[in-house]
Amino acid sequence: MELDELLLRGELGLQPVVPGRRRPVLGAHVVEIPHPTRWVPPGWVLLTTGLRLTGPRDCRELVAELSAGGVAALGFGTGVVHDAVPEALVDEAAERDLPLFEVPEATPFREIVRAVDAAVLDRDLDAFRRSAAITDSLTGLLGGPAPQQALVQGLARVLHCGVSLHRPDGAVLDADPGSGAAGARERWDRFRGLAVTAPPVEVVDADGLFAAAVRPGGRPRAWLVVGVSRGSVPVPLIVRAVALVARLLAGIAAAADEDATRRRQERAEALRRLVAGQEVAGGPPADRPRTLLVLAGTADLVEVERVLDDLRRPYLLGELDGALVALVGEDVTPGGLPVTGIAEVTAGAAPGPAYRDARLAAARSALTGGGPVRAGELGVLDRMVLEVGPQRVAELTDGLLDPLGPTVLDTLRVWLAHGQDVPATARALRVHQNSVRNRLGRVTALVGDLRDPSVLAGIYLALLTGPTGTTAAAARRR
Repeated sequence: MELDELLLRGELGLQPVVPGRRRPVLGAHVVEIPHPTRWVPPGWVLLTTGLRLTGPRDCRELVAELSAGGVAALGFGTGVVHDAVPEALVDEAAERDLPLFEVPEATPFREIVRAVDAAVLDRDLDAFRRSAAITDSLTGLLGGPAPQQALVQGLARVLHCGVSLHRPDGAVLDADPGSGAAGARERWDRFRGLAVTAPPVEVVDADGLFAAAVRPGGRPRAWLVVGVSRGSVPVPLIVRAVALVARLLAGIAAAADEDATRRRQERAEALRRLVAGQEVAGGPPADRPRTLLVLAGTADLVEVERVLDDLRRPYLLGELDGALVALVGEDVTPGGLPVTGIAEVTAGAAPGPAYRDARLAAARSALTGGGPVRAGELGVLDRMVLEVGPQRVAELTDGLLDPLGPTVLDTLRVWLAHGQDVPATARALRVHQNSVRNRLGRVTALVGDLRDPSVLAGIYLALLTGPTGTTAAAARRR
């Protein structure tokens, strides 16, 4: 209850002496001993007859202690020890802005205590009922097809306010229709300027902005930001509701993470078994042509999944021999994906041979820097590697490039990627043309004349299947 409500109880006959602001009252207690704040917590009303007040100094000291202790108000009973409220008590209370009221002799202190207890109990019971109703209303939204959106909109309804869910960078994931995107941006701008405190509700400002982090694994995945009109809903109810929705959203995110991890593992295992020649369920239909894609080493698994999921076509995806590999349907184009090697799988055929073709195409792409390479574009030397086997070719060229350091090897790759053009190689490496010529001269001195086709072919094959080539690395792991 608030102090005004207590003073307006006509049956108690309480008379305001020093009026106060509307202050919440959490309880009332009678104390006649020194240092009463040991027994009266902040927000409570202290009731006294002034038994120990023998002069102005005692009055001033009592008011000073009550004010410092956060006591809500002082109720002074007259007609027992003092006929009237002491003047020094009134002056000091007015000076310190401590509400003071007179309790007539006919009003027992126990009636005031009983009135306060009953009002606080009613308030707490009402808050509990409202909190329970809010909890039931919000948790009941979890069974729908879009629980995240339902929770955001449901919180807006029960608190009659604007609600939005943001990524950590501020991007809006969901917002209630009433405030929309504009309201979400306004709340986020306010939120960015506020300090983050401890959970469960980590940001609260004086103008009714509340925010809580959605932490499915301890790390903030999103922020729930709520703007409530000041005084429209009790703060404890707001805090409970916001904290509850943040926890529910975290649970939804955690469940989605677990489901994504399970599906990721299932897809990767199915792809491994298919390439090994086993039959599996799922993925693109085997009775129709399929495509194997080898992705660049910089490819991000989650981003690749997002691109493939947006196509709404069946696919398999997983890491094979150190590279990210996808098996997609014939109607899926690799646009938006960092593809390096591509091979077609004919209808009804096993993907194993196509996988080896795609890996070699990826190795050739890495060697020549020419972007995605289709298996059908592989040259004679590349095809020879497939026929002889990458591991055997790597054995035949083993040690050929050992005399060359990494700088010279990188120069060789760029030189081959630019059609053996020295000026273009120098521009790509951002070095002088003479530096390129000097490095190529070292190759001639240590390995053989680059004008000799057999020497050049040996270098090409060594780079294609050597330790830096993806095909050889894959072959050796197998």
